[in-house]
Amino acid sequence: MSDVVVLLGAGASIDAGLPSSVGLTSLLLNHLDGLDDTRTSAAARFVYHNLAADSARRYSIGVDVERFVASIQVLAARDRLPVSPFIDSWHRGLAGFETNPSGSQSTAGRLVEQIASFDGRQEYGRFRQSEQVGAGLINLINEVTGVHRYAQTFTSLEYNILRSLFTLLAVSDGSATAYLQPLIRSARDASIPIATLNYDLALETCAAALGVEYSTGVERWREDELLNFQPGALQLLKLHGSLEWSMTRAASSDGLTSSVVDVFPRAENMPSNAKPAVIFGEGNKLSAEGPFLEVFMEFSRCLAVASTLLIVGYSFRDNHVNEVLSRWMNRDHENRIIIVDPDLPKPRTDGIISRSWNPLQPFRNELVQLHDRGTDRVVLMPRGAAEGLVGALDMALISRSA
Repeated sequence: MSDVVVLLGAGASIDAGLPSSVGLTSLLLNHLDGLDDTRTSAAARFVYHNLAADSARRYSIGVDVERFVASIQVLAARDRLPVSPFIDSWHRGLAGFETNPSGSQSTAGRLVEQIASFDGRQEYGRFRQSEQVGAGLINLINEVTGVHRYAQTFTSLEYNILRSLFTLLAVSDGSATAYLQPLIRSARDASIPIATLNYDLALETCAAALGVEYSTGVERWREDELLNFQPGALQLLKLHGSLEWSMTRAASSDGLTSSVVDVFPRAENMPSNAKPAVIFGEGNKLSAEGPFLEVFMEFSRCLAVASTLLIVGYSFRDNHVNEVLSRWMNRDHENRIIIVDPDLPKPRTDGIISRSWNPLQPFRNELVQLHDRGTDRVVLMPRGAAEGLVGALDMALISRSA
């Protein structure tokens, strides 16, 4: 394995014309407004405005797409959350997204109808009949008490968002990703694994333009549910999934179900009822479904034998990633991180504190503080990917050959 590993965050794709995590939220809102689904569009605006107000209280700028989609997923599953029994009342604005009760018949009338439909005198099919009546009663009770009334709206909203990513994260052509060519060439020539937290196809587009074969390891996942990297191909670890992947549940010949992944090199070939297999969320986004756990373990294995980690455009907001990075730094005091990011904490000149720290990024703050103590274990390059990638690669490869 290589002495160098590369980790890319959302900032690495901005120079390809793709939006930031905050910018993507705004694009999604506008895109949803253009769809013929006013209920889900209104629900999206409702979630956004409430998160924006909360972000202002947290001294955060904007609503990033991770928090936006994670909130929608929670609302879609709110009646199945462990804390649901302890929440007496949710935001009253959710009432506007309740599904309409079927028909105009009164609740009492429908209850009588369900009970009367059961004929206990008929032995044949009694069990199935009672099952159907029971299901009808449960649905009626859920409707009256509000259980699952919001799920349909927010589940549909999540689906619309994931399908919208094909359009909003499309890379026009290989020229837009030209700044990534030095990375692709270096990774190919030096067998450097590239791990990315991005589900866009900027790296894949760049590799295709250069004629470089790449492998994510999931191309044959449906066959044996194991990572299989093509020999000699560029190793690309998509930690949070890809727009090329679609994940479904499938049963084996023994009737046991598990998550399987299909790869669609062209997004337009993905079935209309499918959605891309990508992970959203704040903090811990490690999932045991599909290949995500195995991909993350492969990243950990690659990092374990490396001495240099080049990080480009990562916000340091994923706890499971930060934990692995912290352990790796503590394990060997010769290990070094090179960070390329135009949004690094800026030095202060007022004498109060040394830099402007973001309380939502504690691990990044620790790395910057380690750099400020004079160590060469952390190198900061406050530049964008297009400007800083070549210099950072040279630095990483020099340390590799030293």
